[in-house]
Amino acid sequence: MQSANDISLLYTVPPHQVRPVDEDAFEYVAGGEVLDVEWKHTAQTLSADARHVEYIGNSHLCNACLSALGYLAQNLKDCISNEGDKGFQTKKSVVQHQNMMALYAAANGGCQLCKTIWSRRCKQNGIATARDLRIEFCWNTTEHESWDGTRLGDARLLCNMVSTVAQNHNKHTWETIFRFQLWPSPMLDFIFEAKNSLLPGAARRGNTRSSQPMALQWLSECRVNEDGAHSSCQAGNSSWYPTRLLDLSNIKETGKVLLEVTELTDNSSADRGEYITLSHCWGTWGAKELPVLTTSNIDERVINGMEISSLPPTFKDAIEVAGWYNIRWLWIDSLCIIQDSKEDWQREAPMMSDVYQNALLNISADHAVDARNGCFHDRYPATVDAFKLHLKPLQTTWWVSVDERNLFEWVKDAPSSERAWIYQERHLYGLLIPLN
Repeated sequence: MQSANDISLLYTVPPHQVRPVDEDAFEYVAGGEVLDVEWKHTAQTLSADARHVEYIGNSHLCNACLSALGYLAQNLKDCISNEGDKGFQTKKSVVQHQNMMALYAAANGGCQLCKTIWSRRCKQNGIATARDLRIEFCWNTTEHESWDGTRLGDARLLCNMVSTVAQNHNKHTWETIFRFQLWPSPMLDFIFEAKNSLLPGAARRGNTRSSQPMALQWLSECRVNEDGAHSSCQAGNSSWYPTRLLDLSNIKETGKVLLEVTELTDNSSADRGEYITLSHCWGTWGAKELPVLTTSNIDERVINGMEISSLPPTFKDAIEVAGWYNIRWLWIDSLCIIQDSKEDWQREAPMMSDVYQNALLNISADHAVDARNGCFHDRYPATVDAFKLHLKPLQTTWWVSVDERNLFEWVKDAPSSERAWIYQERHLYGLLIPLN
């Protein structure tokens, strides 16, 4: 979302060009897919400006990023040196890529900045006007206090999408689509080095399953509630249970999940323990193919259970997450509500607030359009990891991370966000484990 501060950075002066304008030229491949292109130039120039920066990380930056950031590093030095000089003029923005297809190509090539921008902001928007939109970089501020550690977290790299067919920059043709926040090193090394170490398996496995240690830590902090900020998470009634729950206690021995009807058992005789819930999208496929509880199979599932092999990936993954926490009980709507019984729906629907509010936590399969996609999602680790950028003109090094305002933009694009039922669930439960 564009902010008033972003609008104030609207520069009427044309941006600096660090590479040849025609270097990002391309042609669509006739009869190919929408992203099939033929590049007129296979290599990108590394401009002399690139010598002003050094990337320090586990991935790499493309020549376009190094060239643009190198210009900005020297430009920043010049702006700080001439601060207060009203006669000093400079081009404060610089072209990164001449069109969206060049950004896509660099992202495919593994550039950490381009991959982050494309996957988090551009991927869902299509590229119908790829030729007419370019990406420009600029700093949000060139004030000395933002770059000497006085105002921590004030420095940002803005990524702007600009129309190339408009005569001038204006609020209708220019938009900040992404922000990276810069933090001084070595002052904050202890924070970022610890943060990046929370996901040691991400670079090796490239899958959200590797976030298990962080998920366990979240629940531990919630239970301890040391700062008192998690009191509402623990407001549920631990003696209340849904009408039906899936019993996961004998999965390893039998390969089956049993259905338990809680109202037929004596809750006072033994502590049943906590349960967790799953939020997921049924989708078009699920409406026809999802395994569901019916009046004809409920007795079989209570007595003999369901084979794990018959469950879709999202349900299997939810069972795995329950295992992280050693939780025996799981609630899934399609398997715990009788889908062909109007009477059961009339009874269960009003209890949804209780089902989610009294659960230990809720697993949310946010990225999946239906249960075939699973809870765990392959990802590019660098899009969540911070990296270091050494600005040689200033002789300073900075941690570059995704700006706090862009951290959760995935929520609005997630398939789960389009479902009114899941929107309701998000506002009912206390602790959420989003798997995206």
